[in-house]
Amino acid sequence: MRDIRHCQTVRLTSPDTGITDTSHCLNGWGVPYVDVHDIESAISKLSETDCQVLVIDGFHVNHDRLEKLASVLGKDGIGLVVVKDDIGPDANPGELPQGTTLLQTPIRKPHLFNSLHARLPAGYEKANTATPMEDIGDISLNPNLRVLVAEDNRINSVIIERILELTGIDYQLVENGQEILDSLDKRAYDLVILDMQMPVLDGIETYKRYIRHCPDEERIPFIMLTANTTSETREACEKAGIAYFLTKPISARQLVNTIREATETSSGSSEH
Repeated sequence: MRDIRHCQTVRLTSPDTGITDTSHCLNGWGVPYVDVHDIESAISKLSETDCQVLVIDGFHVNHDRLEKLASVLGKDGIGLVVVKDDIGPDANPGELPQGTTLLQTPIRKPHLFNSLHARLPAGYEKANTATPMEDIGDISLNPNLRVLVAEDNRINSVIIERILELTGIDYQLVENGQEILDSLDKRAYDLVILDMQMPVLDGIETYKRYIRHCPDEERIPFIMLTANTTSETREACEKAGIAYFLTKPISARQLVNTIREATETSSGSSEH
């Protein structure tokens, strides 16, 4: 995990906070970070340092101060990670800056890692840009593959993009299901990777509309990505006819292996 040590981080937390899941992870990964205990100090530190991420670790921020903080984050392109003890259905209010990562304690380490990794400065060698699975294994894929990816979350999009860059295949990124359908009308692809929950048109509805207008012999495989691990979610994909299903956080090894399996199976069946 060498390159995550280049992710300059500011952690906003209460002064009486001891060791948390977040601090334990940051220390274990060797992430350089500094603690601040109020909004003004956070803004000052973000302005005077080359910071990539602000982590709000169990610290309550009211609406007015969040707006002030968001203006600094947006101007400098700084990522925001919010760690809370309790995340209910309304825990991600509209006033949170776009692209905010919301984590519930006890946090899942890969989620925090990927959030930090997506904000690493540009310019590092591709060999060091995998997600927490540096042991990615065999990344060889057919170099002629053309893959279409739909992911509206910036962090997840960056992670997928870096994995695909390692493989050397041709890919295009879009943000929702409608853009997938539009892109498929304009260009031939060998595979689609899409998030299940997207604005405009979700993953399953996108697939249903695709197969509705595409003859069986011309259909390409879809890989569905979702953070929902329930059996109902998997059953919904299977019922729609989607054969490939991966849960987040995305494993580079799993994604590459699934791309290989899906495209080789599709190629093999098309030859008969």
